[in-house]
Amino acid sequence: MRLSKRAFTLIELLVVIAIIAILAAILFPVFAQAKEAAKKTQTLNNFKQDATAAIMYAGDNDDLFPQFANIDSATGAWRWNFNTSIPAGWRPNAFSAEPRLSEDAVHWGNSLQPYAKSYEVYEAAGMPRVRLAITDYATPVRPWKSASVTYNGLLHAQSTSAIALPSRLTMFYQGRGKAIIEGFALSNPALNCPTANQPCAFNPGGPTQPGGASGSAWFGLNDTAWIYGQGMHFIATDTSAKFLKLGGSLGPTTLNRSVNDPWAEYTRAGVAASNGTTYPKSGLPISQWVCTIGGGAPYYSCFFRPDSEFNYF
Repeated sequence: MRLSKRAFTLIELLVVIAIIAILAAILFPVFAQAKEAAKKTQTLNNFKQDATAAIMYAGDNDDLFPQFANIDSATGAWRWNFNTSIPAGWRPNAFSAEPRLSEDAVHWGNSLQPYAKSYEVYEAAGMPRVRLAITDYATPVRPWKSASVTYNGLLHAQSTSAIALPSRLTMFYQGRGKAIIEGFALSNPALNCPTANQPCAFNPGGPTQPGGASGSAWFGLNDTAWIYGQGMHFIATDTSAKFLKLGGSLGPTTLNRSVNDPWAEYTRAGVAASNGTTYPKSGLPISQWVCTIGGGAPYYSCFFRPDSEFNYF
């Protein structure tokens, strides 16, 4: 019996290639979405571990939340808008010697480690790594760690039982934007306590301490707040987690008003913001809602206030 051989025709090959191309076009976005969902879930798990570590820390420290910053032993005043080394002492020279070594050790970025057991849980999955404009990365005393998560600094020295709505008040969130900052942890917003040798704490009826001029300050994100599907993760003081969609309105003409969004204005790429600057990216927060006492100072971020009942509109 003689078998005949038959090759594919050019038309048949083109049909097969076209079918493969169609299937690839359908499946690749699905794979990309699955990968993004995995990153989102991993980040959420990491941040929940941070919140759990903070609650465990409070249990061992008179029921008080971790410190938002550290004290400059030379002046006795609190460092409030300062990136703190993680771990303490990785930077060379004075940063790796006393008293700075002990000062940085009490910052939440380092004090939570006996409970978190890993600095890696400070990171968001799949984010680009960013370095600050310093030369210390070239001569580290020990390996540095990194963080995407940001701590609500208004919780400093607050009792866990003093929170008005524990399931709504944010303790940790992705406050670095779409980035992992190498070597440093940050509190944002932060208390402003300029008076030396005075305690520092959120005070709903006035300044944070005698001589304090304002309550809290905002110093921005490193990148867009639109991290996963135009939003980011927020972990509450009861360790519950939620994903919040951000930036319902853009630009200076229509400010965003939502008790589920800390920012009032977001950039629109190529459109001048209320500060007169035109930004290349959309979704960069440039202002927030602040709640005051009697219409004046101190200024505390409405969204992050420990006494907030989220009814400020």
